[in-house]
Amino acid sequence: MTSRSIETVLEAHTPKLMSIPGVVGIAQAEADGAPIILVFVNKMDERIGRDVPSTLEGYEVRVHDVGEIRPTG
Repeated sequence: MTSRSIETVLEAHTPKLMSIPGVVGIAQAEADGAPIILVFVNKMDERIGRDVPSTLEGYEVRVHDVGEIRPTG
């Protein structure tokens, strides 16, 4: 596990993650009592699988295909 908090890790890596085509959001969550990083994409494909790491500084990264996100109203 990392010595940096998940908030610090997210702050450091969000710009690079958000620059990956198809990534539409980043969040932190908890799974099995441990903090994890969620990466939301508009469509899962091979490139996303290749470009989004499975861990960042010791924190698990999970990718969620959320489809296209549109503003309401």
